[in-house]
Amino acid sequence: MATITPTLTLTSADALSDVLSVTATDSLTSNGEVLVTRVTCTEAGTQAVWLASGHNKTYIFVKNTSTVETVQLVKTNGGDDYMTLGPEEWAFFPWTSSVDIYADMAAGKTAVLEVMAFETAF
Repeated sequence: MATITPTLTLTSADALSDVLSVTATDSLTSNGEVLVTRVTCTEAGTQAVWLASGHNKTYIFVKNTSTVETVQLVKTNGGDDYMTLGPEEWAFFPWTSSVDIYADMAAGKTAVLEVMAFETAF
């Protein structure tokens, strides 16, 4: 069993009429599968990031390491976009593991995703 402590801090002096300063922290327990990998994305819809079969709720961190390419995360192979990660963008999100997550790219493009997944017991 592992404890993961994600923290997100948003700050800005000019995004709002007031100064923006927000921090959110949580303590998450992972007592299932833990995955740390790199996924090379080279063509549309063929790179599995996380397969739902046999998994419980999972917390996923994914980072697009490319400095120029954009990667779409899609629900199921060839499915609708779930999110788009621009160059060097990242996301951390809970996933109910009811559908698979795949990486989708434009033909002829290449990018590498860093992926970490922390499965829970429920």
